[in-house]
Amino acid sequence: MSTEHDVFAAGEPQKALAGMLASAVCNGGTEALLDAQTRFLKGAETVMTEWLHRRQEAVAEAQRLIFRLRDSSDFGEILKAEQDWAEGALRRFAADATDLFGATLIAPAQAAELARGSMEAAAGEAPPARHVGAKAAKGAVETVT
Repeated sequence: MSTEHDVFAAGEPQKALAGMLASAVCNGGTEALLDAQTRFLKGAETVMTEWLHRRQEAVAEAQRLIFRLRDSSDFGEILKAEQDWAEGALRRFAADATDLFGATLIAPAQAAELARGSMEAAAGEAPPARHVGAKAAKGAVETVT
């Protein structure tokens, strides 16, 4: 024989399980993790876009160099063409190195912020402050170099 009390008691473990699952997944730590991933992906998108533009520029510069070398009969013009190409290649290399250096500076800071935010969220404290992003790190790298 089943009573109303037995049916209610049978539903309690499900409610408790649902409550535990909701508190484990839908907390400030999860939100902080997703926010950090969003910031990381936006920063990676910016860096990758800039890198791709430099690669496109490198191909265009190589084509210009080939055309200049092919069309030139003066040794001085050939040296100037090679010098112009090398200058652009070094500038692109420096930009690549700066972006890579900036990314290696930001990653540990974001990891520390994520850990701090997760602990604060678990403790019920205020949510973590937002990171300034990849552009600020780029400025920091330029100040360091």
